Amino acid sequence: DEGLLFLNTTYESLRSPHLDLLPTGKIVLEIPSLGHAASSEVEGRRPALAALRDKGFALAFNHSVLDSAYAPWHDLVNYLKIDFSVLAAERAVLMIRWGRRIPGVTLIADKIESAAQLQLAQENQVDLLQGYYLSRPAAVPAPIAPAAQAVIDQLEHQRFNPLGL
Repeated sequence: DEGLLFLNTTYESLRSPHLDLLPTGKIVLEIPSLGHAASSEVEGRRPALAALRDKGFALAFNHSVLDSAYAPWHDLVNYLKIDFSVLAAERAVLMIRWGRRIPGVTLIADKIESAAQLQLAQENQVDLLQGYYLSRPAAVPAPIAPAAQAVIDQLEHQRFNPLGL
């Protein structure tokens, strides 16, 4: 009732009507990085991401969004996840400092797997902590809400006709 639910997504899942079934104010969509395609795809994907924000979803990105190729997305960032499992301590601190330049961002120290990583995150005053060192993932009990028949029909059509033919 009080917390947020962070959902891993794919770009394909972000186009699906199943998002209409979710309580937008309680959901944070974790947007994957574009990898090597970032420079050519950032502008084209921005309208869809902005539409999700306009619907009420919060958006989370990993620290790769700090790369200059992603500058058009910076105003869409609600949560910034700094991955402590792949960054050296100095680099993680640098990412935290850069992340603070984005107005209104909530910084998350992600993949905290040791006492040293926890201490580094605390010393640099990140807003939220996540990782196996703190807690293992747990199932979240949730009620199942019946979907509108039109949404069910659309999902069934996609399942049996994924190319939209």
